[in-house]
Amino acid sequence: MRIAIVALNAFPAIVPESGRAVGGLETFAWSLARGLAAHPGTQVQMLVRHTSPPRQSRFEGVDVLADVESLRTWRRDVSDQVQLVSHFPWFRVNRFRVDLLWKIPCLAAVRLLGGRRSPLEDRIEWMLRPVPPDVVLTLGVGDSSAAAVTAARRCGIRSVLWIRSNADLNGAFLKSPDFVDPHGG
Repeated sequence: MRIAIVALNAFPAIVPESGRAVGGLETFAWSLARGLAAHPGTQVQMLVRHTSPPRQSRFEGVDVLADVESLRTWRRDVSDQVQLVSHFPWFRVNRFRVDLLWKIPCLAAVRLLGGRRSPLEDRIEWMLRPVPPDVVLTLGVGDSSAAAVTAARRCGIRSVLWIRSNADLNGAFLKSPDFVDPHGG
């Protein structure tokens, strides 16, 4: 069986020196991918995002496919410091850093010169098509999960949306069959 796991922010879980710290979803996705890959007859692809192509494409039995976004770090840094507004000058600086003096004009130039990326569902579809999996597994309820389900549907591949919460570990679930956590679980 061929399984593709879509966890776009999980590359630092695979290669810790590659970026920011990761959360529970990314760590879980990487653990799941490795666990599934350890079963004979199971091929696992993991779809991630990174600023450059990974130096290798296979890690611990998992084929890693990267959506390369070279300006991702800059975009994230600027979005942490700047808020877009609807009036001139179209942004408000929440926290000034000197690097904004070149990052904002560079990002604006890229956008004006046609640097818009294809929609996420198209990019995921392009990653799935060369070696189509039997099923696409996506985690969480964000835009990447919606894009993964859309891409899988376009390719004629079954998809599974896995929603998980650390509340699953709450001991009250064992003590009371009627227990409901604050999130409705």
